[in-house]
Amino acid sequence: VKNYGVTTETFDVNCSIWELVSSAVADWVHYDGDNANAIGLTSPGTWEAAIRLTPTELAPYDGANLTTIMWHQGYEANPDTDVYNPTVKIYAGGTSDHPGSLIYNETFGPTSGTGWYNFTLSTPITIDASQDLWISIEVDDPGSGYYPQGVDAGPAVDGKGDWLSMDGGATWDELQNYGLDYNWNIRAFVEGGVTTYELIYYDEQTVTNLAPGEERYVEFTWPATPGDYIINVKTLLPGDVDPSNDEKEINVTITPADIMPPTSWIVPSNIVNGILHLGVPVKIYARDEDSLWYEIHYKVDGIEGVGEHNKPVDLGTFSLGLHTIEYWAIDTLGNEEYPHHVVTFYVTPKDGVTPALDFDGYHEFIDGVWHISPDTKISFDENILARNGITSVYYGYHTEGGENVTEWMQYTGPFTMPSGYYHLLYYGIDKIGYHTPTVVIRIMVETSNPPETSIILDPAVPDGNNGWYISNVGVSFVASDGDSNHVTTYYSIDGKEWQQYTHPLTLGDGVHIIKYYSIDENGNKEAVKTKEIKVDIYAPVITVEKPKNYLYIFDREIIPLRKPVIIGSITIKASIEDPATSGIDKSTLYIDGTPRQTFESSIECIEWQWNEFSFGYHTIEIKAMDKAGNEAREEMEALFFNL
Repeated sequence: VKNYGVTTETFDVNCSIWELVSSAVADWVHYDGDNANAIGLTSPGTWEAAIRLTPTELAPYDGANLTTIMWHQGYEANPDTDVYNPTVKIYAGGTSDHPGSLIYNETFGPTSGTGWYNFTLSTPITIDASQDLWISIEVDDPGSGYYPQGVDAGPAVDGKGDWLSMDGGATWDELQNYGLDYNWNIRAFVEGGVTTYELIYYDEQTVTNLAPGEERYVEFTWPATPGDYIINVKTLLPGDVDPSNDEKEINVTITPADIMPPTSWIVPSNIVNGILHLGVPVKIYARDEDSLWYEIHYKVDGIEGVGEHNKPVDLGTFSLGLHTIEYWAIDTLGNEEYPHHVVTFYVTPKDGVTPALDFDGYHEFIDGVWHISPDTKISFDENILARNGITSVYYGYHTEGGENVTEWMQYTGPFTMPSGYYHLLYYGIDKIGYHTPTVVIRIMVETSNPPETSIILDPAVPDGNNGWYISNVGVSFVASDGDSNHVTTYYSIDGKEWQQYTHPLTLGDGVHIIKYYSIDENGNKEAVKTKEIKVDIYAPVITVEKPKNYLYIFDREIIPLRKPVIIGSITIKASIEDPATSGIDKSTLYIDGTPRQTFESSIECIEWQWNEFSFGYHTIEIKAMDKAGNEAREEMEALFFNL
């Protein structure tokens, strides 16, 4: 403190310290529970699974950052060899059933094996809680036998937890609409938030008898800890004519000493098990929260290398045989990761045999099991084997619960298997003599026949003409299966979604196509059957246009009357319509019960001129019948004078 005045003074000095306090959040935002199942396509394709976070879910995190996506990878047909390269996509805005603009697109991986995976975004996304945020995982699904996207046990959070797209994001639908009431195992980690300052220290001291021009030091003691602070010091002197120099304020950041080394890891993670498949790339990653930069150091088969600052190291792919990788990371201050990581592994060929597997005869993949018949021939396509470098294949099998293959056989041509439940094992030998991984698949060889389903209609036969029903038709199904106690029947009407049959149906007006089949508890599925049912329950509509209740003189309408009165000849006109289904079959004009003219089905407007001697009342009648046999009738009485 310095006295800039001309008289000796006493000063009060106070010190205030404010700490930067962040109302930070660090939460996983999601709709799902624990993983319970997984979903995939029946044929190869690329598709997206997504969750929709609305302003309701995002409001507590407005201004925070989305930094990490967690995803549960599902089942793979060959978990030892198959890998995915999932793509994280993030969309902002949109509607309740379609995302808005794509704001993030990054491919991670490879991932291998069932379980949870964390994807750290290369660029965090700042949360704008005024609009939706869609988070999607896109995978290339090999199809049958693969279930890449994990789900919980449900129920689905409607409109939020179960979106999917199978056409590159053009259209979106919910799992619920496929009868799958689950939420995707997709979660978003949000961190950060709003910052404020909190007063954590205050003290006052008095400086007495400070002479003009004299300067003294005032000391305040504060137990500092790492963080961001504002330090404010004020001198108080009553009547000070120049207070501008009475206050000083500075911003201070206190950091802890960096004594911790970086952390490094290798991908794919299962390389530590000692096996890497040919063609799979290897990368080394590192992280250091306390330092400006780090370097990754490594030795591959004794040859040392160093990566660039703050960047992963891509070691590429490895040749067949035994390899060793030693790796570690060092930060700015020389903190070195100890002990070094050492991984020794064999590079083995990929499974080149499974793509060649083929079935000739009944075969269906159900819940991880191939269902075939004793007549189904199992083979390995020689052209595919040759493209994959496989020169010979060996196979064997044992029953469920058995431990060893009874006999390994070299494949020479298609073979069959007897009835039962088996584990079929096979492997290949490549051109340079390497043994490909042994693959195990489950096979159920069935002897039972599929169910037989009958359709029962009420009425049993059409009650109209030309195969048409002229009343509502009841429909029920009866399935029989001598080999199974439980049979389920499915049906589809007019191309709509397949439904499980539970109770009789009723068909109204229209031409209906019913498809149906049944499947038993062993997975034996009946071939789809088709039945056409034609229903027309409405009669034609007749509209008499002439004569009406008028006086007619020589076919000209003169004045209205209570009944038609006709002097001279007249042209009788009427329109015939069938607003329902089957169409007009024929129309007939009667005079006093005697048919005078029959008109073909294609005529919708009939005309007939009556110019005969008549005196007195006559009855005009028109009858129309559609092709189903529904009949309509119109009749009127008119007074005629025609001499």
